[in-house]
Amino acid sequence: MLTLDPVNALALEATANALIVNALKYGAPVFSTPPLSEVKAAHATVIAGASQVATAWAPILAPLNIEVASRAILIHGSPIVDFMDVITGKSERRELGDLLIVVDLIQAGNVVDRRATLTQAKLVTKTGHISLDPSGKAQRNLYLRWPVFTLPMGYKPHPRNLNDPSCPGVMADGCRFGGIDLHGAQRNWFQVPTAQRMNSRRKPSLGTSLMRMACGAAGRPAAAGGRDPWSELVDELMDVTFGVTYPAKRGQQRFWETMSFRALSPSINSHLLRSFAFFEDRGVPPGDVIGDDEASEPLGISIIHIELVKDADEGG
Repeated sequence: MLTLDPVNALALEATANALIVNALKYGAPVFSTPPLSEVKAAHATVIAGASQVATAWAPILAPLNIEVASRAILIHGSPIVDFMDVITGKSERRELGDLLIVVDLIQAGNVVDRRATLTQAKLVTKTGHISLDPSGKAQRNLYLRWPVFTLPMGYKPHPRNLNDPSCPGVMADGCRFGGIDLHGAQRNWFQVPTAQRMNSRRKPSLGTSLMRMACGAAGRPAAAGGRDPWSELVDELMDVTFGVTYPAKRGQQRFWETMSFRALSPSINSHLLRSFAFFEDRGVPPGDVIGDDEASEPLGISIIHIELVKDADEGG
């Protein structure tokens, strides 16, 4: 991934965190009040915050000949996976996660490095504790042990084993609980390693984690087009989710894309490159219901996808 000096790394971290804190403070488009629930907090974080990372990172990375694209989709309540909870011995049907985060480094049109993390979002208490109901405990146990699981129709039917030795990286790096702190003025989202008991205190924020993934210091490595179960899962989740058609109609923003690109500056020093960014809002998924309640989709997963496009002749 990227090799950055401490100043640039800190700038990526600070700007990403600012976007997410601001989104949790003011909410997402259409919602006129700050989020008070887990679903609306996730909506704000994904759509109003992380989707705009390219805007914040573009001027920092442009001098390094790196372009940035960031896109985000909000899909609630899917996909549901079937697995045997090896801790309780019970058969379970639970969400695979609330959010898939993927950061790609691209050179010459190819993904040369990828980091990915599945995240289950939960509100935290004033003391930072993540309190789990029986459903949440089953999801925790899924992340703790990763028993073999199967995805619903619309995905390949074969069982998935993320403990398979062919999978790159460390199993624990590919999953987190997103501890959403809505208490006080400084709201934030923290990426909490899965454990029997979890607390968001002194854990890295989501913005910090995005920077670390961009620098190869967080997330589980995955190979684009790879045949191991982890890489295949990440590819398939992205293919299915981005394959959904988003019609242009009124409603909650569910797909927001930000692109940066470099162009000749109109200034006297015309050889200098400037970075620009634009947004594309693709509306809502088919069948969505306009209103305060989020609709569940049969397929797909919420995604934050950041692409770092580096000139092929650049080192680092």
